[in-house]
Amino acid sequence: MKLIVRILAAWCVLFIYSVDVIAQSKEDWSSALDSARAKEDGKKDSVILSAKYIRYATLDMLKKGTYTRQIDTSHHNYQYYNPQNLPWNPSVNLGAYGLATRDLLFQPKKTIGFQSGFTALERYLLNPDSVQYFRARARYSELSAVGFFFNDQVFRARVAQNINSQWNMNVDFHSTKTDGFYLGQNYSDLKASVASWYESKNNRYNLLINAVFNRLDAMENGSITKIFHLRLEIDNRRTGLYQNSMMRVIQIYLGLNGGIIHFS
Repeated sequence: MKLIVRILAAWCVLFIYSVDVIAQSKEDWSSALDSARAKEDGKKDSVILSAKYIRYATLDMLKKGTYTRQIDTSHHNYQYYNPQNLPWNPSVNLGAYGLATRDLLFQPKKTIGFQSGFTALERYLLNPDSVQYFRARARYSELSAVGFFFNDQVFRARVAQNINSQWNMNVDFHSTKTDGFYLGQNYSDLKASVASWYESKNNRYNLLINAVFNRLDAMENGSITKIFHLRLEIDNRRTGLYQNSMMRVIQIYLGLNGGIIHFS
């Protein structure tokens, strides 16, 4: 009988000890797991989302020197997608995107040569001087869309890629379709540009090439169709503007005292 009691007592002591060891091991394992998880969570992500290596230059910037600017990833001035509503360059227009527009303030023309005088749709053109040239370590793409739930539908796409460290190419595409607010205010356009920028290793020589394609189509608006016995019909009358251009610019930087030689 005493032997049985001793065996039961020993078994109880071993059971209690084993439970304590298991609980302690579980607690140690849990704390170790928490510390490992905290260490893993504290690591920096291997994928770094940054735009500081995506930079661009324009023809006007390169006339002053070889330098670039970082792209703007914010929504600054995004609401001014309509070129009619630029607060720094106000306009007089017929009230809908794509209709005839002229500058409210006097803007002297600086171009040389014959000018046709047809400037009603000039604000919507994609000009060779406004093309951006990029420097990107990896392929850069940009999509922008406005509308699709109201009258103005504006879509823009851009792809840029370095062929090598000195040579970059980029393609831009713009498409707009608007119905206006009244009859006879439909407008649509297709615009595209292909650009290339080569820069020598010593940053003294630049070669810029771009080709720009514009196709604008706007309806005539602003006249009455019927007053009493007077009838004036202008239904389906449209103004089309088709403009294609190609530009090549060679720049040679001679230093701070020599300036820049510009060939175009």
